[in-house]
Amino acid sequence: MKKSSSKPKNNWWVLLITGLLSCAVGIMGAFQPIESFLGIAVFINALILVSGLAHLFLCFSDTTILNWGWYFTMSILEIFLGAALLCYPQLTLMTLPIFIGVWMLFKGSAMISLAVELRRMKQTGWGTMMGLGILALIFAMLILLYPSLGAIYLVISISAALLAYGIFAILLSFRIKKSGGTIDNIM
Repeated sequence: MKKSSSKPKNNWWVLLITGLLSCAVGIMGAFQPIESFLGIAVFINALILVSGLAHLFLCFSDTTILNWGWYFTMSILEIFLGAALLCYPQLTLMTLPIFIGVWMLFKGSAMISLAVELRRMKQTGWGTMMGLGILALIFAMLILLYPSLGAIYLVISISAALLAYGIFAILLSFRIKKSGGTIDNIM
């Protein structure tokens, strides 16, 4: 196991951008659910791809990150999933609830895992991150259990899950920035 580095990694902004994009899509869907269904589907595909690329960038910019293998694997899966869905948008419309539900299960689990690490390290703010992770899991389960409730329910559920993830990513980015730009100081 590698030791954590103390050299600053000024990559907190990658998570900030991912969080802001997630929040933007979530808010857009909540205010225009019917009009947003196709747009959100395409944007979510792009967001999955961008999220994978961002996580891959983080993996290679700091190879001392705790659970590096998990971050690398998730980034590769997100890149392939996002690219495939962008190439076949009709597939997205038919399977969007399943893909988003599974994706948010992974994101919610990762958020809870980080919250547990923050609590173990006696860091403040772990409860907020735990709550947002649980919220993401709840919405992921609702999406997976009831995919046939229609586009409005789907868009609103996805919007809420993306908003929860976006807030989490924004909070995490500021924690990284506050810690001197090192992700390993908070994980």
